[in-house]
Amino acid sequence: MFWRGFFLTSLARVLPAGACVAVSSGAFALLHLSPTTAPSILLLAAAGDALYLRSGSLATCLALHALWNSGQLLAVALLGKDAFV
Repeated sequence: MFWRGFFLTSLARVLPAGACVAVSSGAFALLHLSPTTAPSILLLAAAGDALYLRSGSLATCLALHALWNSGQLLAVALLGKDAFV
């Protein structure tokens, strides 16, 4: 909630939407400190940022996150995936 509710909202006051998404999602991916999962996290963060900027609601981001986690859990449980991204 901090990331989109405060950080992204603060960026949106001074940057155009595309730059906000690039800065916010890039920083979010870097904070996870994993080169192997960074591309997936970057895409998920960019989608969440764009959803938030478009809808103005954290609920859409939470729904996206829940869908992502559900997919990851199913991949681990049913397909034998090694890790949860």
